[in-house]
Amino acid sequence: MSDPLDELLVYAERSYIRMEAEQIISECLRIGDESDFNHLIQRLFLAGSSSIGILRDILEEIRIKKNALNKESLGVRQGLLDSMVELGVDFPLSFLSENPEHLFLVRENHLFEDIASAAPMLDERSVHLVQDICRDARDRIRILAKRLSMLNTLERTVRDWMSSLAYQATRSRDDNLRSHTDLPM
Repeated sequence: MSDPLDELLVYAERSYIRMEAEQIISECLRIGDESDFNHLIQRLFLAGSSSIGILRDILEEIRIKKNALNKESLGVRQGLLDSMVELGVDFPLSFLSENPEHLFLVRENHLFEDIASAAPMLDERSVHLVQDICRDARDRIRILAKRLSMLNTLERTVRDWMSSLAYQATRSRDDNLRSHTDLPM
């Protein structure tokens, strides 16, 4: 039976590392550099297979952030839709998809052209307003897409390191079994 204090310390350490990872991920997204995150993951790798649980927690943090970005992108989409409805502009059907990844097509410079073709009767003032609204939405989506891409990279990194740790743990266990059963190698 393990000591309750030891269990508490392990839980506290795991919680601390998860909070640290959350802060590092946020900072990486803010500055666009993942080196601090990679350093954290490498430290966890060096700690050995006992850090697999923490790496799972970090994956959960990444998933939470990805969901938040997807929701934010849908908010941008809805804001754009609402603005265009106010101006009497019909959206191209391709833009009405509920799939957040589909919204990232807004990054392409064709958004205004697609909207302008759907509303050829706009006056000059409205055209400039639509251009500004589309430019703002496109810029926000570019930032979100860049962050989502970085989160996908961070997720692949964690999964790769977890696979390596799992292999290492399995290999070590197999080696221990062989040494205890006196089987030839």
